[in-house]
Amino acid sequence: MSGVVIDESATLRTERSEQMSSGASSPGSATFEAGRHARIRRAPVRAIAAFTPADGGERFGQVLNLSPGGCLLRTETTLREGDHIDLTVTLVGARQRIKVDLRAIVCRVDTSLDRRAYGLEFILEERAEREAAQWLYVRAMSG
Repeated sequence: MSGVVIDESATLRTERSEQMSSGASSPGSATFEAGRHARIRRAPVRAIAAFTPADGGERFGQVLNLSPGGCLLRTETTLREGDHIDLTVTLVGARQRIKVDLRAIVCRVDTSLDRRAYGLEFILEERAEREAAQWLYVRAMSG
């Protein structure tokens, strides 16, 4: 299901890795926060997500931050830890609209915000899925 869409007057769809950046020294590569539990720095983003939980029906939410392995999704929809969802993340505010289709699992629920937020871990079993997630992160970091 992974794929990338870039809207610039015409839509370009690709699942090929040529347009995805994954080099460790490339701009926007993952940077790590020091500490006992090192983790990849999350990029704050202006993004929306359309997603489909297991019970069906398309829902929507706001992506608050993003890393190559997951994101924080704020939504009115109730999800549970362990739920699997299909989602399309759309970065907004740039010269072009960028969409990436991903699969994810709900890893945590955060109720400290004004709406529920869910920590999602992307399911990156295939090379194209890993490259799509990395490409999305690079685009989010480059702003």
